[in-house]
Amino acid sequence: MERGRCDAGSRDGPQPLHGRSFGRRPGGRPSRRRRGRTLTASRYRPDVSRVVLLCAGEIGLEALARFLERHPGKLAGVCSYRVEPPQEHAIDRIRDLAASAGVPFNDGDPRAALAAWKPDFAFAVKWRSLLPIDCATRGFVVFHAALLPRYRGFAPIPWPIINGESETGVTMFYAADEVDAGDIIDQRPIAIAEDDDAATLERKVSRTVAEMLADNFAALDAGTAPRRPQDHRLATYCVWRGPDDGVIDWRAPARRIHDLVRGLTRPYPGAFTTIAGRRLTIWKTTLSTADRVYV
Repeated sequence: MERGRCDAGSRDGPQPLHGRSFGRRPGGRPSRRRRGRTLTASRYRPDVSRVVLLCAGEIGLEALARFLERHPGKLAGVCSYRVEPPQEHAIDRIRDLAASAGVPFNDGDPRAALAAWKPDFAFAVKWRSLLPIDCATRGFVVFHAALLPRYRGFAPIPWPIINGESETGVTMFYAADEVDAGDIIDQRPIAIAEDDDAATLERKVSRTVAEMLADNFAALDAGTAPRRPQDHRLATYCVWRGPDDGVIDWRAPARRIHDLVRGLTRPYPGAFTTIAGRRLTIWKTTLSTADRVYV
């Protein structure tokens, strides 16, 4: 779930920009250090909008790569955090990509980074900690992997598969005081095929997010982007899923078990059962179409 306001997550108190050092070079210029190298702060240009991308995981990496390709010179900084396995190394690739483009990187307190970088726009992709909706002067824009106002909240990729949906999507919207409730800028549907699972759907979402960010930035920068309020009467919500929520109920219909398995397969913890006191995780199932008569 992507959110618009709260206390930023994993570390207590202010953190140095880049998480390790926020010093000054001779002459007073800020610097960020990584592995013995110094990343200089982006130079301010009043004629160019300053953008901060808050991103994580493979989805965030693809969004960053596409934005750098389509809108070079626009990024004032990148914030990220380490997600759970198997995508725990995505942050290293995000850091390296930002460094190769000369863009400052922060894996500490994003509030400190935003205060220092003073962006015109901030974009949140797979971002979990809540930030003030006024953290950017011209707009704090969030991406959510669902067709809002449906599936607000947590785990928007697994839940539609688990519920047997044939369609989901991505919504790009302005952050608001209520989670996932802001005005919509763009919305694109994604078909959920019979053979899709959490991994294949995440790849579809990743491509769609990257395209939406790159496609819509020019209109946002020009002040011509659409802004459509959500119909809150149609809102539905999905709750946080923990690993123990993947237990298989063998009394359920085969289709429901199949959807649970494909919705929770990698990169998620997986659906599971217990045999002789040992946990058995099931990563893939196939529905039988043969007619059978049991006696």
